[in-house]
Amino acid sequence: MKKLRLFFGLLLLFTTSSFAQLSFESNFNLVHIGRNQNILAKYQWNKFSVLAGIKYNFNKEISFPSGQRHFFKKSFWALDFKEHIGLEFGAQFVLLKKTNVELFTFYQAQITKSHIRHESYYALFPLVPYPQPESDYAYTLSKNFIGPVWALENNFGIGVNVNFTDFLYLSTKLGGGLVFYNNTDPNNFIGSEMWELSELFSMGMGWNF
Repeated sequence: MKKLRLFFGLLLLFTTSSFAQLSFESNFNLVHIGRNQNILAKYQWNKFSVLAGIKYNFNKEISFPSGQRHFFKKSFWALDFKEHIGLEFGAQFVLLKKTNVELFTFYQAQITKSHIRHESYYALFPLVPYPQPESDYAYTLSKNFIGPVWALENNFGIGVNVNFTDFLYLSTKLGGGLVFYNNTDPNNFIGSEMWELSELFSMGMGWNF
């Protein structure tokens, strides 16, 4: 009986997928923890779509901290190839469709496991005989890495697809939401909140099949 249910379930999935339009997208994303490039498979049924794929996270140095309320913002730093790779999945629903333009709302989730880069300045010696303000000292910059840290970014927003041909389109998305963190490093305690408000800007190309 279980095998029969499994057979009919797979048959239903195959039949449903055969009516879906398959597309592939590659987008450059500016997200809360950094920057990445993704490759996604997209299945569309009428106005509803689901997307899933992988992403490659880029390392980029910024001034630290980026803000007292954003300890993790733009701080993720991959130390090996595995930490560059993450997962992405989401869904879209078409709100309005004209000849070559499609307006949609979306949910996007990105999963990352990587170290974060932390910078601290330490006083070396005073520059004047009786130092008082911080500017009276010479400092050295120390760079440390904490982690790995898990990040789950959840963003909602509005997007636009512009069709250039029947097979090629430009996709742009803008949104925001929440990102949740989990530090797996037992040697470093992070005292800040383990969630932050997030933002997203994404632009890329899609190919219909």
